[in-house]
Amino acid sequence: MNMAKNQADIIASIFNSYFQGLDMIAGARALNDKQVVLQGFPVGASSKLIIDGKDKDFFFSQTIYSGTDEDTSKNRQFTVNDGTNTTTIVLNWKYNDMGDLAGGINDYLSAEPSLQAVAEQVDDNTFQIKSTNTGASAILEVGGANQTEFFNQQIFRGEDEKQNASREFTVSDGTKTATILLNGNYSSIEGLVQAVNMQLEAATVRVQAEKVDAQRFALRATAAGVQLIGGGTHWNELFAD
Repeated sequence: MNMAKNQADIIASIFNSYFQGLDMIAGARALNDKQVVLQGFPVGASSKLIIDGKDKDFFFSQTIYSGTDEDTSKNRQFTVNDGTNTTTIVLNWKYNDMGDLAGGINDYLSAEPSLQAVAEQVDDNTFQIKSTNTGASAILEVGGANQTEFFNQQIFRGEDEKQNASREFTVSDGTKTATILLNGNYSSIEGLVQAVNMQLEAATVRVQAEKVDAQRFALRATAAGVQLIGGGTHWNELFAD
C-alpha cells in the first residue's frame, strides 16, 4: 500500500493541526489528490460551519454549511476478517469516485494494524479487497449487514504454490518409441508443445504434437501408415482415447 501523502493529505493535516482539543469544531479530510473537505463537529443538525477570511473563496466554493441529521438508512456496513483480526467498515460519506471509496475503506483497515488486508480500485465501478499475506496464509472473510451488496465471494483462502509435478508418457510410431518427460514450468501451451516435439524429434518418432486450444494439445502421425501408440505412467492423465 502506498502511504505517500499527496497535496490534499498535507493540507488536511495542516487544517487538523488547528482543530485539536476538547473545543474541536471541525475536522479535515482529503477527498482526492487535490480536494479537501471540512466536517463540522458535532455532526448532524447541530453542526454549522462559517468560513471567513480574505482568501476563503479561493479555497472553498461553499463558505456556510449547516448540517442535517444523518439518514443512517443510507449507510453501508460490512466486516473484514483475515482469519485472526476483524474490523468493521462503515461507508457513510459521499465518495467522489471509486478510488476515494477504496481510500475510505483503507482508513478503517489501517486502523487495525494487525489486519492483513488492503482495498484497491479495479475500475471506475469496482473495488476489491486483497490479502497482504501470500499462500495458505492469505485468508479473507467478509460479513456484516450489507456485504452481499459489495461482494459475490464471502470467503477467500489462498494456497501455497505447488511445484510442477513431472509427467511422463511414451509415444511409438510402431517402429521407434520416445519417452516424453514434462518437468518444466510451462507458461503456455505453445511452450509445452515445443518441449514434446523436441523429444519426439530427438527419438526420430514420426509423430508431432499440435496445439488444440489454450489448455490442450494432441498428437498426430507425420507419415501415412503410422500406427500411433501411447503409453507410460501418465498417458491416461493427459490423453482421452
